[in-house]
Amino acid sequence: MRKHLTYCFLIISLLSLSWSSSTHAERIVTMDALPTEQKPVSVRYKSLVNDAPVYRLPKLNINALNKAASAKKPGTGPFEFAKPVAFKSSIVDKGVWSEVGDTAVWQLTLQSINAKSLNVGFDNVFLPQGAVIYLSSGDMKQVVRFDDSYNKEHGQIWTPVFNHQKLNIEVNVPRSLKQHTRFNIKSVNQGFRDFNANADLKSGDCNINVVCPQGDNWRDEIRSVARFVINGSGLCTGTLINSAVNSSRPYFITADHCGITQGTAPSLVFYWNFEASQCDMNTNEADGQLEEFQSGSSFRAAWGGSDFALVELDEKPDNSFQTHWAGWDISESAPNSAVAIHHPSGHEKRISFENDSLTITQYGSSASNANGTHLRVGAWDEGTTEPGSSGSAIWNADKRMVGTLTGGGASCDAPDEADWYGRMAVHWLGNNTAATQLKVWLDPNDTGVTSVDGFDGCNAPTAQVTLDAATLELGGTLNASVTASGGSDSNYNFSWDFNNDGVEDAAGENASFVYDYFYQGNVTAVVSDSTNCAVSVSSSIVVTNSGDEVFTANGEIPEGWESSASSNAPWQINSDETYEGSVSLKSGTINDEQTSAIQTTYDFDQSSGNFISFAVKTSSEQGFDFFKFYIDNQEMLSVSGNSDWQTYRFDLEPGIHELRWSYEKDESVSEGSDTAWIDAVTGITLEAGSGGGNDGGDNGGNDDSGDGDRLNDSGGGTIYWVLLLLISSLFIKQLYRQKGV
Repeated sequence: MRKHLTYCFLIISLLSLSWSSSTHAERIVTMDALPTEQKPVSVRYKSLVNDAPVYRLPKLNINALNKAASAKKPGTGPFEFAKPVAFKSSIVDKGVWSEVGDTAVWQLTLQSINAKSLNVGFDNVFLPQGAVIYLSSGDMKQVVRFDDSYNKEHGQIWTPVFNHQKLNIEVNVPRSLKQHTRFNIKSVNQGFRDFNANADLKSGDCNINVVCPQGDNWRDEIRSVARFVINGSGLCTGTLINSAVNSSRPYFITADHCGITQGTAPSLVFYWNFEASQCDMNTNEADGQLEEFQSGSSFRAAWGGSDFALVELDEKPDNSFQTHWAGWDISESAPNSAVAIHHPSGHEKRISFENDSLTITQYGSSASNANGTHLRVGAWDEGTTEPGSSGSAIWNADKRMVGTLTGGGASCDAPDEADWYGRMAVHWLGNNTAATQLKVWLDPNDTGVTSVDGFDGCNAPTAQVTLDAATLELGGTLNASVTASGGSDSNYNFSWDFNNDGVEDAAGENASFVYDYFYQGNVTAVVSDSTNCAVSVSSSIVVTNSGDEVFTANGEIPEGWESSASSNAPWQINSDETYEGSVSLKSGTINDEQTSAIQTTYDFDQSSGNFISFAVKTSSEQGFDFFKFYIDNQEMLSVSGNSDWQTYRFDLEPGIHELRWSYEKDESVSEGSDTAWIDAVTGITLEAGSGGGNDGGDNGGNDDSGDGDRLNDSGGGTIYWVLLLLISSLFIKQLYRQKGV
């Protein structure tokens, strides 16, 4: 498939760039600090907007939650500080829409009785141009805003933590684009431990603040370390890590046991420079600031054997955060000394020192083992680690990372206890797959280097994209332009991706693109200077259709579409859920370990530009029951959970290809509507079916009549075969009874 070949080529090309992903800083600010034009409508025009409805959250049993969290063993999960709220129905339905002039406004206030903090995770997010999600604490001292540049492939936005029992959520969108705005509140989390400093669970007095003189020789490495939240409820530490090609791609390494997976990576919220301002501050006095944050990442690799996880941040940390990409060393030998930088109990950043040689062992063992997965710190000479330090890095005397923290018994109260760090040397190849190793990500050109120094990244240009429309008719042309400034010089290169498929569609400051398929997503421009330092900026576009319905024609399953041989139930015409027009196709009702699949074979006869595009919606058990799309029996797409309509496009080489849409269940449990829908199919000629539009063809796909959208040509034939099967079944059962079966 050309899509995969061109995509891989682009990825290889981009890896040679020094990378940035955004030009906007992510900071928590006060409402007063926001420029007037950036404030929510409810603040700018307070007299015109009704008060938001209040959703009251259940009271927390703080003592019980603290006790349960404290009982967990080190190395078994993140440091828990918050409890997710269990909802019986969609909390978005508790909010209300109103209109103020040309702006549609959605509002909801969350109110807790006794939580120490609140945070929210959104999924199924799509924000058209001009749409903004605002969140603000009850006292308006913490405010964040997310615009259409936060439309990501994973469709999620997770907020920073608000230190308040009241959280205001507001969505502002141009009234004409309200119908294209999509968001769902996936998770609301109530803190049962203080997020900044916990007086009841303070980090030990032996910990050393990184601002102290002991940290002077490690200032660069200190800037590479961040505290992060996962799933809105747990804390770990991790490190921004360099690659062999000094690409500035924002790779971030931590521990696998923190719970990093493909599903949880988008929930990560990273906090930079959370540090005490003075050396002698204890936990209760520490004044670390949490304004500098960023949200979201994509899973790259993880392996429990040596306990590492690697993600790529959705965006490069803002230049104002002054982050550093840490160096690393994958040599087999154990270091003669070590330094750790971490967030014990989730508190301000600390530094610890081991002046003796480390030993190679298995996790939890004191026995030396040259093939061991971990480095053992026998006892810290200065400082220590604690829960919350998990995933943090350890450096050798050459200031290169050699491991990531799994756990141990060390604490201020147990200074002679050991800690174990998963070895970089073992992380490197992991379990010998791309999803379980560091090598393919950190050494993409296979240079064979065994050590890399840290560096500060590059000074990327700043850029801004302008589109001449927020919505576009199917078949229309979009005109786009990008402006840039800064960087190393003004000799910029410009590359455009108009459909988020990773393939360059155009070059130059100005570009245009014809959309002959439905699309709801972002247009992205990559701007690089002469040093290959690049920035990516984007804005959203919605391709719609106000003409005749495209799919399905005349409300019938298209001619030549039929159930696959493996299908247990046919797809059906549906009018309850649609992306465009009045009907869509819906998978059939199936049981556990069954499949509902429909397919067609099509001759793509153009010498170039062949594609298939469609929209998908799913309502299923997340991570277990899937919608899948296949081209020539090769899986191209997998979607699970409650996912709203999203558009997808796949390029194809000329020739005959089999296309198959399938809903597949595992061996147990059903959630949601337990189904999938497809709509807005383009790229192939759709001939109207001649009738029987409520099913998807015969299960064997062998209907010689050519009416692929019908089960049989006549009702009489169906009745005949049903009666024959019933008689045969009765005969077999009677025979078994006679044999005593």
